[in-house]
Amino acid sequence: MTPRSLLTIGWVEEVALLDLAAVRLNAKVDTGARTCALHVVEPRVVAVDRGPDGREVEVLSFLLQPSRGRGARGLVGPFEARLLGRIPVRDSGGHTEVRPLITTRIGLGSRVFEARVTLTSRTEMVFPMLIGRTAIAGRYLVDPAGSFLLGGAPRPG
Repeated sequence: MTPRSLLTIGWVEEVALLDLAAVRLNAKVDTGARTCALHVVEPRVVAVDRGPDGREVEVLSFLLQPSRGRGARGLVGPFEARLLGRIPVRDSGGHTEVRPLITTRIGLGSRVFEARVTLTSRTEMVFPMLIGRTAIAGRYLVDPAGSFLLGGAPRPG
């Protein structure tokens, strides 16, 4: 892709999680993080299915908290997602945590793409979601001085 075909996004943008009832939330864009991370509450394995290759795949149930702080909405869900697996993720403090990994379609600006997302507790973080560099590579340029440059996530339908 040429720079002209890339959309410019700010350090924080609104995204829609299209496979999770189109939940909309504010996400921090972090080019220092490889994968995306999503704040979930009460994650638990609720079923074991067979994947396309015949192997067993766990299905995880969880709740989301789309907003924080004053005027925050409560928990939404439950949602279910098939696990791709569990991967080790090192946080900015150097601590490693093994996290569940799913894929979901993300709407950001006028574009929709599938991304790998780890599920974790982000209770100490300002934003419930972090968008990592592999999700935005080849799609967006990041203006670290800007925020909400795209005017919101696409509406489903």
